[in-house]
Amino acid sequence: MLDQLLQVLTPRFVSEDVFIADNMHPRAPRVFGGQVLAQALRAAAATVPVERAVHSQHAYFLRPGDPAESIRLEVDRALDGGSLSSRRVVALQRGKPILVSSVSFQTNSAGDDYQRTAPDVPRPESLPSERQRALETGDLDEAFPLVTGEDLDLRMVTPIDWNDPQPLPPVLSA
Repeated sequence: MLDQLLQVLTPRFVSEDVFIADNMHPRAPRVFGGQVLAQALRAAAATVPVERAVHSQHAYFLRPGDPAESIRLEVDRALDGGSLSSRRVVALQRGKPILVSSVSFQTNSAGDDYQRTAPDVPRPESLPSERQRALETGDLDEAFPLVTGEDLDLRMVTPIDWNDPQPLPPVLSA
């Protein structure tokens, strides 16, 4: 399953700045937005030097994607500077954009560190998966792939009771 996901998230080169991507679930009602976002990022990354890391990505989902159709990704090389590259990616189906994304890349550089220290949490393998929790509570809906574990193994340090969700403290809801 992971091999298939990685293959889907790696668009095929067609010509300079043009790529084609497939869909993970061709019979789903619509294309999963995160998939298209990742494909746009991979297409943009294929046009910059490998030593430039992703700095930021912004995207607009313009219309739903059809999972039965391939996605054409067109990359516009907006800027290639000394340490920064900027790309605009349009994901198209039937000639119409389904997503527009701006991605910037930069070379590694020293700077101030504003990131907090990561919290001390249990190792993921020690936590039950959402599928396991759903089986234990009898709430397993096989039509909901996030819980069934087909594509994603989701494990939460602070599990959510999906039948009675409670607001999270502000520090956990960012």
